[in-house]
Amino acid sequence: MDYEEKQRLAASEDTAIEILEELATDKNWIVRCSIARNPNISIKILEQLANDEHPWIRGWIAKNHRTPLKTLELLAIDKESVVRDRKAGSYD
Repeated sequence: MDYEEKQRLAASEDTAIEILEELATDKNWIVRCSIARNPNISIKILEQLANDEHPWIRGWIAKNHRTPLKTLELLAIDKESVVRDRKAGSYD
């Protein structure tokens, strides 16, 4: 599967959760970022990506309305301001 197909699947609200789980470990951070922005991802994936090495991914997890409060509290004290400053509804 090429990069564009992975990104399309990661962003689609219709993609099966099993495929999203697989893509959540993709080496390309942009694919993982697309998953973090997907409103239908599972809590399991949200929590997994909340620990991602890339701050933009953690930032989109902080913005995702499905992210559990416990995870949001951890992201609120993240070392990166791009993560701390992203909260649900703050910007697109």
